[in-house]
Amino acid sequence: MPLVPSSLRRACVLVALALLTATHAEAHAGSVAFWRITMTATTARSEVLLSPDDVHRMAPGAATRETTGPVDVSRLAGFDAALLAHFAIEQDGAAVAARIVAARVLPSGLLQVDMEHASIDPSRALALRATFHAVTDDTHRVIGRVDRRGVVTSLVFDATTPRHVVAALPRASWRDGLAPPGSTRSMVLFGIEHILAGYDHLVFLG
Repeated sequence: MPLVPSSLRRACVLVALALLTATHAEAHAGSVAFWRITMTATTARSEVLLSPDDVHRMAPGAATRETTGPVDVSRLAGFDAALLAHFAIEQDGAAVAARIVAARVLPSGLLQVDMEHASIDPSRALALRATFHAVTDDTHRVIGRVDRRGVVTSLVFDATTPRHVVAALPRASWRDGLAPPGSTRSMVLFGIEHILAGYDHLVFLG
């Protein structure tokens, strides 16, 4: 059997590697991340779902290769800063502070990262910014879902539309202009309104 020259073997290996790389890049193009935001009167939390490949692109040193289950947040070296920089909520023209509180690898292989945001008034207008494409490529998109006290808004972020402004919620009561619904102050105002609205209550106070 004739021997294949070493130079030809090396050329074949290089061609095979190039084809594998091109195939992987083509399969990964257009990858989608998911961002779910849930806001109540007192809390704001986010869940971001990313593929392992995209996690590695955002932070090559991040140790997220667990097969499934919880991930030690301290092992996400450099990833937390990248994530918070590219998935941001803005109110009053400034980004709202956030921190990663948990992470886990889902059975699907996606990494779920849970973030906790600083105080946000969900009834007021706010902006959502997702520049995920800046650390991957322009074909990447983010599918977003915002739940503000049961009012759900669906959004798509991409290279052409990385930022969306969500309008203020309509006020259900005059109290909403003075205190976030469900807050202690709002309940106190409701109690005052209830007393003043009933003549029998005023007589009882007298």
